[in-house]
Amino acid sequence: MRIAILGRTSLLFNSMKLLASCGHEIVVIGVCKAAPEYDVTEKDFEQYADEHSIKFFCNANLENADVLGLLEEVGADIAVSVNWVNIISEKVIGKFKYGILNAHAGDLPRYRGNACPNWAILLGEKSIGVSVHFMAPGELDSGDVLLKKYYDVNGQTRIGEIYQWLNTVIPGMFLEAVSGLENGTIVSRVQSKNKNAWLRVYSRKPSDGLIDWNKSALEIERLVNASSEPFAGAYTWYKMNKLIIWRAFSKTWDCPSVAVPGQVLRKDRVTGQVDIACGEGVLCLVEISLEGFEGKKSPAEVITSMRDRVGMNVEDEIYRLYRKMMS
Repeated sequence: MRIAILGRTSLLFNSMKLLASCGHEIVVIGVCKAAPEYDVTEKDFEQYADEHSIKFFCNANLENADVLGLLEEVGADIAVSVNWVNIISEKVIGKFKYGILNAHAGDLPRYRGNACPNWAILLGEKSIGVSVHFMAPGELDSGDVLLKKYYDVNGQTRIGEIYQWLNTVIPGMFLEAVSGLENGTIVSRVQSKNKNAWLRVYSRKPSDGLIDWNKSALEIERLVNASSEPFAGAYTWYKMNKLIIWRAFSKTWDCPSVAVPGQVLRKDRVTGQVDIACGEGVLCLVEISLEGFEGKKSPAEVITSMRDRVGMNVEDEIYRLYRKMMS
């Protein structure tokens, strides 16, 4: 097939290269400006286009007259898209015989929107899905689905594993979908129109990783897993330093106990692990770091006393700052 590439990220870049290596023809590459954390930028796409004599544009507005004219000119059969910044209109989708394929890191129609794998971990799903689907004009994640694959999740599955899996599986899914459409061997499935079957999820920010120790250990474990690399990490405060928790697991109390959430319960000098009381259960810290200090550490290196607590008493801190200001 003659394929247009639309979007950004290394995932789209690798999908493009796989499609080209398997005999499909890339006729145009259109990108948006890369986010600061991306390891593949618009320059990489442009260089690939130059090396292979492919038409290229960098413009988030697909309805720009020049862009529409270029899409018309190249006559692509289908477009393959990842992470385009805007919802795409019928005016653009209509330029392609088969429409536009999108890879969505969510089990459609159940997970629509942003940060779907992160939310799936937070909500305790047993598996996380990825869908290749047609884009529907003017709508979000609502087109007919061609393919789905799943990754099993347990209490120690971290978000980085999911992204590694997505980077591995999605290029092959695009190839399977495009080849199946060309050969007539794949059939799309209409998504449910019942809104009760949908779960619209929204983007997350680094500040969403702040730990509330009044929550259960299981909830905090999920937050740690959903916030770890490549994201900023779940965090708390220790002696007014930002302490980032990269690995942890929940467990039950060894015996009937009473403690204020955030209390240090146990330090294991052999493993370096530290247990912290939660609103329900215990969180065992395995790997942490302190903001402003290089490298990751074992929790026992940083948390020095069984009399310590993690977290911040906001009222005490306001009072302390007030006294300091007034002195």
